[in-house]
Amino acid sequence: MLFLSGVGLLISSCSSIAPPSIPAQLDNTPGAFVRVTDRYYENDIFRVNSPDGWRVQTSPATSAPYVLFIAPDNIALMIFATETLDPLPQPNINPERLSSDIRTITLDNGVDVFTALIAPTNDFDESLTLYEIILATLTATE
Repeated sequence: MLFLSGVGLLISSCSSIAPPSIPAQLDNTPGAFVRVTDRYYENDIFRVNSPDGWRVQTSPATSAPYVLFIAPDNIALMIFATETLDPLPQPNINPERLSSDIRTITLDNGVDVFTALIAPTNDFDESLTLYEIILATLTATE
């Protein structure tokens, strides 16, 4: 009996912790839906796998959805966006030592996705191979 009264007291004291409804700042969070896992990035338009070990940077809530995959050494990046990004983000190295591959991919649902690889010229072929692998995972969100 003492145990049950203790449980009842615990439950009644916890009710003051949880608000009776969702606070306004959580009910109206800005920006489009995105999901980021250790394997992929997904928004309302597309889903794409992320390269192993690369950082993921999502777009600001006030802009059209995009994602940047940034190489561990910060000198290469891949861009996947619902609109063309202009100017393109740049790795933190001398622009004259960079090469790029820019494409527009049409998904099965007819939506175009802007994609780009920006990487050092001396490692560009290796980066392009990885970019092609990641491009093959780009699909429309179901």
